[in-house]
Amino acid sequence: MDKIQLLDRVAFATAVISASISALAGGYGWTKTAVISGCIAAIAPIANRIISNRVLAPLQARVLTPKQSQKITTKLLEGGPFKVFVAHNRHEAEPAMYHAQFCEALKAGGVEITWFGGMSNTTIGIELSGPETPDMRRLMDALDAAGIKYQLIVFTDAPGLALWDGIALWIGGRL
Repeated sequence: MDKIQLLDRVAFATAVISASISALAGGYGWTKTAVISGCIAAIAPIANRIISNRVLAPLQARVLTPKQSQKITTKLLEGGPFKVFVAHNRHEAEPAMYHAQFCEALKAGGVEITWFGGMSNTTIGIELSGPETPDMRRLMDALDAAGIKYQLIVFTDAPGLALWDGIALWIGGRL
């Protein structure tokens, strides 16, 4: 369990226990205890968000850490080279920077990159699409090993109608 999960559980337990005490104290007419417990129940989730830095996290640029890059590279080097289409919205600096970091890690792992910077800005987070192949599985395993969250997308278009063919990694805006 990571630190954020632990903080989430502590904040949740604090809020539930404090709210229960507040309700019980209110039933017995212990006004001060009820008010104080109610305030603690309301403040616990807010304090958790501040402490875990999630209030400011959406404002910070995403970064592929050296450790994450190494995990991606190591996993990809377990097999032969393959091609990946990597895209981002060229009008947004943050996804472009994150995109460049992914391209470096993928290239170091022996992946041939086809770059595209003209996707729409409706993609949020990271999306992965492509046929179910051993290469696709290896890329998914590499992202999983690095702790990169992504959404698997299945396109239902007729084969050959898209601008890309094969595996595609879409770097969208922050979550």
